[in-house]
Amino acid sequence: MDSERPKLALFAVQNTEVLRLLAGLADAYRVALVQPNEDILRAHRTHRFELVLFFARSREIKRFSGLSRRLKTEQKAPRVCLISPSGVRGDPAVLLEAYLLDGLYGGDYQPKKILDWLHQVRQDERPITGDFTSRGRFRAALRKISESRVSSTDE
Repeated sequence: MDSERPKLALFAVQNTEVLRLLAGLADAYRVALVQPNEDILRAHRTHRFELVLFFARSREIKRFSGLSRRLKTEQKAPRVCLISPSGVRGDPAVLLEAYLLDGLYGGDYQPKKILDWLHQVRQDERPITGDFTSRGRFRAALRKISESRVSSTDE
């Protein structure tokens, strides 16, 4: 039964969000967590993953572009996807093409939605799913603080 499930590499820093994602994927995939300090190409050559998921914040996305392109040059290239819960800067369709991605998922994620999205990826549909508005939380917080201040004038 285990050999029937596709191999999936989740390239991410282990944290609560990633562990939640791992738990949601474990029933449908044989998931291996690959830390960012590990060589994803070596891991792929050893395990021959069908899917490689990059889990990245919007500020980390460019870092994965080169890795995605390099994976796509492999003799048996995996499907490479990006999950960005904090959204992306710019047009998601342009990002999909520029980084040679097979799927892009943004915003809040739930296991059922991710599994449906991965099914589309495996059908070579190259889906772009979710919310891709980059949330400038720091800037939004500053704006909120600035708006709450009462301006005073000396008379």
